[in-house]
Amino acid sequence: MKPKKHLNFGNLRKIISERALQIKDPRREGSVDHDIHDCCLSGFAMMFFQDPSMIAFQRRLQEDGHKNNLQTIFRVGSVPKATQLRDVIDLIPSSSFDPVFSDFFSVLQRAKLLEKFQIFKNQYLISIDGTQYFTSPRISPVPDA
Repeated sequence: MKPKKHLNFGNLRKIISERALQIKDPRREGSVDHDIHDCCLSGFAMMFFQDPSMIAFQRRLQEDGHKNNLQTIFRVGSVPKATQLRDVIDLIPSSSFDPVFSDFFSVLQRAKLLEKFQIFKNQYLISIDGTQYFTSPRISPVPDA
């Protein structure tokens, strides 16, 4: 099957970028080192590269060429440090990212890639992210094995 033109990385990154630009920045103007867009795209890059932590991601950026990749491939203007990235991302309500899922779903639906997951008319069998469904107000250490 020939890949669909609108399913390339550049177009998917563009969807995230456009939605990140719509997020209202709750921080005081003038005291901002890294804008919401750059933090969101840096977070996306961390997930894309499958780094196990923000610290590992930051270490990767310190290696030759990786910071340039973040700026070139992900169109990040200013690269936040791990603590800055975490602080900014924590300010953004997770619901701000809901439109990204609808956008991606529409792209996949338009490409007819969801047809094999359709179980009834207009109903799809899709796994979901349970991070907001199963939550705990307390973090407890993992017991030794």
